[in-house]
Amino acid sequence: MTASGNEPIIVAPGEQRLHFFFPQMQIIDQKITTLAEFEALNATHFLYGTQARWAYERSGILPAETQLIAALGRKDYFELTKYHNDATFSYEFYQRVNTADRYQKPK
Repeated sequence: MTASGNEPIIVAPGEQRLHFFFPQMQIIDQKITTLAEFEALNATHFLYGTQARWAYERSGILPAETQLIAALGRKDYFELTKYHNDATFSYEFYQRVNTADRYQKPK
């Protein structure tokens, strides 16, 4: 459950194994590139890691050049909730904070 009491909707490009471990959760493995696409899915979380990078690159997309991946470092949009790194895989699990603020003029 999220802080608002809703079920999480996780975008995890290239992560086909998560459906096996979390069959009750809504996990979307699309390779989205913009914040508008992320919002359109009503996604609450984004899993970025080795599998996601490989999935984007296999599709000819450079992950670091997408709006979504570039926004992951913005604390006003996303919060890093979990980080894992071992010899083979690395994962960063982000929770959406408020991506709608990008439509507001700076104060």
